[in-house]
Amino acid sequence: FHTLSVMADLAVGGLVAYNFFYEKKFQEFLQNLKKGLIVIVYLVLLFSIVFHAEWSQLNTMTKVFERLIMSFLFAFVIAEQCFSNNSLFKLDSLKTISRLGIISYGLYCLHLLSISVIQKLNSILHINQANSFVFYTELFLSLFLTVILSYFSYNYFEKLFLKLKLHYFTV
Repeated sequence: FHTLSVMADLAVGGLVAYNFFYEKKFQEFLQNLKKGLIVIVYLVLLFSIVFHAEWSQLNTMTKVFERLIMSFLFAFVIAEQCFSNNSLFKLDSLKTISRLGIISYGLYCLHLLSISVIQKLNSILHINQANSFVFYTELFLSLFLTVILSYFSYNYFEKLFLKLKLHYFTV
């Protein structure tokens, strides 16, 4: 819930970006990733997400480092999608994903608000949140609300600030 609690995530992203732009060997490594390695990392990420509850509780060390591990896995996916010449597929070829990328800042900032609103609404309506159908309905409604809020945030708020950027530039 606080920027400091996700500082490691931001640092991992910054570390990957810095190394890509200033370390030639790292840049070449990312650009020439082998498809086998890409598949392995995607599978590790998939299993990490699917079996998160089990592996993150194995011992104290996994609980301490789980966020950092996930940060590196997601950083790999982002770097692979941006820089690898051997990607199995590029997500930006999917138009819906590209459109969501435009409002991604709003998705990041507003998803917790949307989840809270939907859960509060269910609580007010006395809906049993332990039901798996309700869980998935909450998930869908939260995502839907997040996309709607992010769309409006981008079009009626963020664009104004992005236009200001044109007046300031560095050489």
